[in-house]
Amino acid sequence: FEVRAVNDQGGAIGETAQITLQPGQRLQTTVDGLFRIVIPAIFPPPIISGYISIRQTTGNQTGPPVFATVEISATINLGNSASLLYPMSDANSTNWILPFAASSSSYFSGYAIVNANELLNVQNEVVVEVVNSAGGVVSRTTYSLSPATRQTALIPPGLTSGYVRITSSSAVHVVGSIGTTNLNLLDSITAIPR
Repeated sequence: FEVRAVNDQGGAIGETAQITLQPGQRLQTTVDGLFRIVIPAIFPPPIISGYISIRQTTGNQTGPPVFATVEISATINLGNSASLLYPMSDANSTNWILPFAASSSSYFSGYAIVNANELLNVQNEVVVEVVNSAGGVVSRTTYSLSPATRQTALIPPGLTSGYVRITSSSAVHVVGSIGTTNLNLLDSITAIPR
């Protein structure tokens, strides 16, 4: 596999990693260790955001992205830690539901949307509606995604219970997450294609 870390602007983070796994084998490593990312010794440490691309390689050929189950864990210097398992699949759709959304004083939830199109140079128009438990739309956001790009966001504050409705002009992949502000809980929300 060819594994790359890419920042929000599309630039490489660290080095590209080449990994060989046997059937059923898994890899557990830190992001900075895998990609040999040099982090300056400053306080506070910099926040780097982006995504990881995993592609299967055969000889000199690099194939389409591979979707895998990725666990993301974080530890804060104060001792709090959290872990999140993202069960990714190759499902894509133009209509999605995240069945649970909250953003109260102790909980937060969010989503990530990835444009499934990597080849055609056409913008993918995505509409995200946050709906409360009474069925009312409390926020509506529109994104224009270039090929193979993504958008992440948190649910706006004040929602105690609801869901997220996502529609797009062409296919997208969607994952959701929920956590507590004290980092005792961080878990994935399975998106449902409609």
